[in-house]
Amino acid sequence: MIFNPDAFSVLFVDDEQNLLDAISRHFRRQYNVFTANSGAEALALFQSRGPFPIVISDMKMPQMNGVELLRTIRIKSPDTIRILLTGQAGLSDAISAINEGNIFRFLNKPCSLGTLGQTLEAARKQYELVTNQRILLEETLQGSIRMLVDILSLTNPTAFGKAVRARQEIQELLGLVDLEGADKWPIEMAAMLSQIGSVSLTPELMEKVYKGAVLTAEEAALVDKMPEVAESLLAHIPRIEEVRAILRYQNKGYDGRGYPTEDMAGDRLPVGSRMLKIVHDFDRIYSQEGFLEPAIKVLLKTRPPTTCRFWRRSSRTSGIMR
Repeated sequence: MIFNPDAFSVLFVDDEQNLLDAISRHFRRQYNVFTANSGAEALALFQSRGPFPIVISDMKMPQMNGVELLRTIRIKSPDTIRILLTGQAGLSDAISAINEGNIFRFLNKPCSLGTLGQTLEAARKQYELVTNQRILLEETLQGSIRMLVDILSLTNPTAFGKAVRARQEIQELLGLVDLEGADKWPIEMAAMLSQIGSVSLTPELMEKVYKGAVLTAEEAALVDKMPEVAESLLAHIPRIEEVRAILRYQNKGYDGRGYPTEDMAGDRLPVGSRMLKIVHDFDRIYSQEGFLEPAIKVLLKTRPPTTCRFWRRSSRTSGIMR
């Protein structure tokens, strides 16, 4: 196959090799056509040559059917346009495909090459629409976040430094955990914005917080309200609901203690909030102790052993420790 970098890549999956050969011959001038004879082969190809903008799969295949394959691809690449081709036109198949794989089109076999070509063109336009909208939103979002972070760096350098460290350490931790297909970017963004609520604090108070100094009741109340300040600053930025939820509970302990006082604890807390809590506690203890091992020992007394082994591994392999 001669790969054309300007053409769309399409992955066809079917256990009938003759059908795949016919499709490849017909569409190779318009698309970069990749083929696979099974779900396992398709996933391997998706890993090595993908992600593909468009995937068309047969429904009835051994070991892994089309719905299972497209559901997996949806997790790996949400933007991929998924099409199911099947000789079983039952209503239950269609409902399962739509619900589990979020299928763009459901085509019956035998399907003419003309109909398949029209479907591919519609899928290409849909992919361009989705990706262009996402790029526009991401650029707008990044610009808004960059502005807030720049404001933080100017108004409170201590808080900005703490946020930078939090993001670096979160990135280290994310490299050690499996989020089972969940996006990591909301957690990284939350880490970078974790101190944005400190714009309501004076640099002197933020320095006291960082050093672990004793706070007055009034100062402690101001610090507790940092998540509320962050929520108000981020309230009108679209598509960051998950980021705001992480920030809301970043100071909440796994046992439910901490701010906010609402009943929220354990696995109900966003995983990003739990990770940030560990990072913040470590940063605070390390700043007071000045050495890595004492800080880890303190965490070992207050955190589940598995979490601390995980943090020990991260800290020792990290190049960002102060």
